Amino acid sequence: MANDVVPLANLPVAALLARGDRIVAVNAAYEALMGIREDEVIGRSFGELIEQFVRSPDHPLVDAAAEALQAGRLEDGHLWIRVVDNRGAPRAIRVVWERADDEGGVVIYLIEAANEAATKSLAEALARAAGDLVRCRDEEAVLHRAADALFAEGMTVTFLLLREGDPLLVYGPTRSPRSRSDTPSPELAALMRSRPPRELLGLINRDFEHRRAAFFQELAPLVDAAYPGELAASVKAQLPAKRSVQAPIFVDDRPYGALVVTSDALSPALAGAIEMFAELVARAIENVRLHERAAQRLAE
Repeated sequence: MANDVVPLANLPVAALLARGDRIVAVNAAYEALMGIREDEVIGRSFGELIEQFVRSPDHPLVDAAAEALQAGRLEDGHLWIRVVDNRGAPRAIRVVWERADDEGGVVIYLIEAANEAATKSLAEALARAAGDLVRCRDEEAVLHRAADALFAEGMTVTFLLLREGDPLLVYGPTRSPRSRSDTPSPELAALMRSRPPRELLGLINRDFEHRRAAFFQELAPLVDAAYPGELAASVKAQLPAKRSVQAPIFVDDRPYGALVVTSDALSPALAGAIEMFAELVARAIENVRLHERAAQRLAE
């Protein structure tokens, strides 16, 4: 299968895999962006997709690129085009392509202009926050700084942590519009007392062990999977947003927990920035542990 050659499903941005004049694979992010199902895309030609989605002023530009691609004359690169998705909504898209293999496969990425700007802004903000993380003296301080950085970007944040020998997840620092301080609201405190099983992290994110973030369009089904009926109903009634990202945190090559971010501004592209931030959180915790071991050796 084409998806075995290029892991499109793991890409945080919309992507297609083409061979010759035909689309042979798409990912879920493409379906979410363009509003068209996988089975409506695979097997179609570039010409058909251009005719359906690309706005007419940009047809000559895209037609020329498609012809060069089919003839094997198109080098890696990108172009901006205007499209109308399957719901009739106009969008500005940056199309990026690169060779996937030696058999003529080409991966085509579609990056929405609005999402690209948001991703850049979030990535820059989290990069600045990463500088503070490495100066933290203990693990708890790292988690609190990380939660503060994401909350400052308008997101609801919580850490779900794994503790050796504990069959349930432990809630770490949490920030939400209803509980902006380290003291949780009564509703949030009740939620944190009902801890979900540790297996939940891998159940809702099939790529958890591969350290890949998962983007969820709808948070409600995850709440149903995590909490008993009455509590789940209460939580869903208070959800601050529908969309969520779960980013694994591995410290010293062992699962440490997950960073869970909720916001209606989230997108598959933003999930990539949050995944990288979770990696920086893990590196900061490893740095803390390194200093603790050094101090212990010095004391001895």
